[in-house]
Amino acid sequence: MDFDDCVETLNHDQLMPWLEAVQRVTSDTTLAKWVSTFRQGMPCTASDTPYPGGFDWCVRVDFDDGQIWMVRLVQHGPTKDRDDNLRGEVAVMKYLTQNTSIPIPKIHAWGISKDNSLHLGSFIIMDFIPGVALSSLWEKGEGDIRIRDDVPEEDLRKVYRQMSGLRDKPLVSSREYFDRVLDQNWQRLLLQASSVDDEADARSKYLIHKQIQAAACDFVSFEDPLGFRLFCDDLPAGNVLVRSATDLTIVGIIDWEWTYAAPYQIAASPPRWLALDWPKYFEADDEVDRYARLLDIFLDELQKQECLHYATEKVNLEHYGSDGSDDTIKSTLVKPQDPSSADAQDSFQEILFDDGLKVRVQMMPRLPDPSRQRLSVLMRENGDSGRLWSHEILHMTAIDGMTKAWEILTTRCPYLKHFYTPGEDEIERFVEQKMSDLARYEAKWVLVKADRERRWGKDLVDAVSRP
Repeated sequence: MDFDDCVETLNHDQLMPWLEAVQRVTSDTTLAKWVSTFRQGMPCTASDTPYPGGFDWCVRVDFDDGQIWMVRLVQHGPTKDRDDNLRGEVAVMKYLTQNTSIPIPKIHAWGISKDNSLHLGSFIIMDFIPGVALSSLWEKGEGDIRIRDDVPEEDLRKVYRQMSGLRDKPLVSSREYFDRVLDQNWQRLLLQASSVDDEADARSKYLIHKQIQAAACDFVSFEDPLGFRLFCDDLPAGNVLVRSATDLTIVGIIDWEWTYAAPYQIAASPPRWLALDWPKYFEADDEVDRYARLLDIFLDELQKQECLHYATEKVNLEHYGSDGSDDTIKSTLVKPQDPSSADAQDSFQEILFDDGLKVRVQMMPRLPDPSRQRLSVLMRENGDSGRLWSHEILHMTAIDGMTKAWEILTTRCPYLKHFYTPGEDEIERFVEQKMSDLARYEAKWVLVKADRERRWGKDLVDAVSRP
């Protein structure tokens, strides 16, 4: 059970009055008059059909002189710490505009809740970017967000080439980061009353969480010498705008609210968006195989971009062992890492586990020093070694025994399951606690649902399985 329906219901009930207020100010001239104050009173017209997002609503505004802006309003209800989140997003957008080639819409005004005279909460007013969402061109459709099998390779290469060419400048430890994120997942399992379905689910989730926490030391091969980098955790194809269905030039990348600083190891992991649906949601082997094929295409384009970048700018050549000549640069950048090198080889170790098992096992290969490797090499290693799937586990908010990422990791490295062997007593104490939590939650949900039926009507509640 991944959701707390009581909390979801509360969020939904807080959202409804806010949505009604948004509809009111867009259906008359209220919002348009407010936006015109940010442009010396220039008359404008606001669309009465907002664009709904996962955590916000966007309204197109057309000025009389032809300029077009987009007003983004952060939703009430599901989004906590709205003001802090928006401050961070604005800072990220300004940083990316100043330091990268990423096409970011220009910000004309922004404010937190107290700055909004319409009392609609945090907002950003920015340029409207005309374009087509990549998701509308590549998704299978009808609710299936996976990439279509018939997308031409030349189209994939054109988009991947542009995405691989987007660069940022470098921004306490990788292990602390892994431990902190896994502890957040553990606290969610422990504290959320509806985090398990039954006793079997509780046992399974307890065991896999403890195994992953204990095995985390094997996921981190170095203390990042390159520090942390800006990392966007939410880059669906719907946030990538291309000029048209026939011209896949990227004209804008939007929605940066889930951008944060992550260890370079995470930033150097293969892109999560290649197959449109994120790897953490994969369930079948054919999805994994499709992702691997797309990754080959992306890395080929990234390697070409690296070759062009370093051959033309000739920067940081000492990191690549180059003497500065064009031939040496090209050879250094294009030639794959020597598979016989110590960094590339799988290491074998004899391990004594807590349960008394002593075996010689093939360990996850040690990641090369990132300060002396190009990004494509690191991404390839993260994919080939399986370390990619440990990164996907970090992105999960609910980890269970059916997680494909953990299945792939433990198939490649079975020893990972033996890092932790729980005692039966501690498992049973956890199960007893969660069954008590679940009983209280189910009783509470009956009351919340009944109250909602009185306020909204039973037909409406039954029509929406989850708010």
